[in-house]
Amino acid sequence: MATHPDRNSDLEKLCDSDPTWPYEAYEFILEAIELASDIQEPGSAEIHLSGRQIALAAKQLAIEWFGLMAPTVFSFWGVASTRDMGELVFKLIECGMLTRQEGDRIEDFDDIFPIPDDLVSGYRIVLPLDHSRE
Repeated sequence: MATHPDRNSDLEKLCDSDPTWPYEAYEFILEAIELASDIQEPGSAEIHLSGRQIALAAKQLAIEWFGLMAPTVFSFWGVASTRDMGELVFKLIECGMLTRQEGDRIEDFDDIFPIPDDLVSGYRIVLPLDHSRE
């Protein structure tokens, strides 16, 4: 497969070798990890994040980026549980794009929140007030 100039070649190789998850799902998880890092230690180059921190950052990012379409996007990617997020993270570890600590386990991602329910529960659409009619 030809590498797209705007795409990460390491992620492209990972997707070519194991097409279980699409490129965009890996890219999203990396963005969620960056968000979780910024929340925990703004500006820090290297910190350790728990599975819970990564999954909750992914939830926050999905709501911000996709809104009510978040469950549809996750379904399209094949991400049906927070365990699936862990599978993505551990694939990134296996290919050397992320590191892990001794106690890190895939089970750390189990049952953190239900997908799709928590991606839309409490979601509010706020419309700006139209003052032109006053």
